[in-house]
Amino acid sequence: MAAENQVSPDTGPQTIQPVSVNLTTQLGATGNKVPGKLQYRQLLVGLGLLFLLASALAVIFLLPGWSPFPPVIEKAGTGSVAETAPPVPAQVPATPRIGESPWEKAIQSALRKETQELLAKLLEARQSLEEHGVVHWAGKDYETGSVHARNGDELYNQGDFTGARNEYQEALGIFTGLVTRIETVFDETLAKGLQALTDGDSVTAKEVFQLALAIDALDRDAIAGMQRAGVLDEVLAQLRKGDDLLDSNQPDEAAEVYQQALVLDGESVPAREKLEIASDRIRGRKFARLMSAGFSALEMNRLEQARTSFNEALRIRPQSTEAHSALQQTGQKITSSRIHDLLERARVSEQEERWEDALSAYREAVGIDATLAEAQSGESRTGLRVQVHDQLEQLIRDPQRLYDPAVLQETLAFFKRINDLSSKGPVLERQLEQVSLLLDKANTPVLVRLQSDNQTDVTLYRVGKLGYFENMELFVKPGKYIAVGQRDGYQDVREEFLVKVDQPVPVIRIQADKEISAVQ
Repeated sequence: MAAENQVSPDTGPQTIQPVSVNLTTQLGATGNKVPGKLQYRQLLVGLGLLFLLASALAVIFLLPGWSPFPPVIEKAGTGSVAETAPPVPAQVPATPRIGESPWEKAIQSALRKETQELLAKLLEARQSLEEHGVVHWAGKDYETGSVHARNGDELYNQGDFTGARNEYQEALGIFTGLVTRIETVFDETLAKGLQALTDGDSVTAKEVFQLALAIDALDRDAIAGMQRAGVLDEVLAQLRKGDDLLDSNQPDEAAEVYQQALVLDGESVPAREKLEIASDRIRGRKFARLMSAGFSALEMNRLEQARTSFNEALRIRPQSTEAHSALQQTGQKITSSRIHDLLERARVSEQEERWEDALSAYREAVGIDATLAEAQSGESRTGLRVQVHDQLEQLIRDPQRLYDPAVLQETLAFFKRINDLSSKGPVLERQLEQVSLLLDKANTPVLVRLQSDNQTDVTLYRVGKLGYFENMELFVKPGKYIAVGQRDGYQDVREEFLVKVDQPVPVIRIQADKEISAVQ
């Protein structure tokens, strides 16, 4: 095309014949730039200002002309708009301007470039609007903008770049305003759809969500809303069925139906609310049964059973003052019953002289209620009797402790105090008899035979000095004794022996027979 319009150096300047041009060629979904723009820039660099102007004018008048903005008309009876086939614009040849100055050519080129840039933005905005279904929510405004764009095409083809630029600017202003409204329109549409679902209007909900999907076909909320609208009538039917069952005092069956409605639409607020109402009825009925069972058990003194029933009722309705009061009443009765049982057990144990058991029962009763006078006095009394019982039993198990004179004297005093008690049971009487017998034996002298060599000086501790002898018999009280023998020039001897009751007569030999020199 450049070769056809360049100036021959031999023939001089030739007249350029313009053809009909339309720079609003439809770019489609890909958004390609206007054909020839890259070639134009390359020629601008290589040829200079004069050749640039000539080539630009050639491009302007030689580009094919057709309009990407077909008129948009409303569909009959729907209120929406749709595209129709574009009419072929009449090609009006531009009046050739012979003898234009380079200045005028530069102005025209700048206008053309500005117009072309507006057109690129216009086509980009148009593509975004069509992708977001503009004909469904702003058809009239979109048609108004398209009319301006088509007018710009016609003026462009006529070479009126100023007029074309103005029309394109009008169209771009309208399209840009619509683009900025896309998100707001979508949000408002989505809100209307949700409200229609809440109102139970399936027809409106489907229409509105269809529009939302036309704006954004991949939006999750819009997709979910359309799905919910599709089952709305069925959900409403289930809710009505559940309401009838609930009115007939069949909350269990109603809850099942409401649950089925939630299976169809898990986001249904009415279904969830009605399910909660039915569930509360079910819980209320169970609560009433448990409270009734608890009071019946309380009346029959089945206290643990009553407490279990009241506790289960509280799990259903934790804030129920009735259940809390009943549980408190039961607890008090259980406590009172427990104390009564403990005191009774302690009294029986005392009567049977099972002092450890009695003390344990009194202590447990005091732990429950420290103000119980009976439990306090019983704990003190049985504590002393436990000590007496244990001390007597220890003497009976180990009577040799009485062989110690200090223990013997202490036991005699203890025995007298206990024996003077006015209330002695058979166990204590038996213990006292046994200890009395042991005391008598501990005070009864026992025969002991001592042997020596008549040369050893013998001393028996706790008795005294015995002197020299070969055989000697003594009566001493049961216990531990030490005999010591001494002889000049001989090593001292020491014999320890135990004298016990009811044993053969012990024979103890004390004889110092190891010479000191021999030992050394």
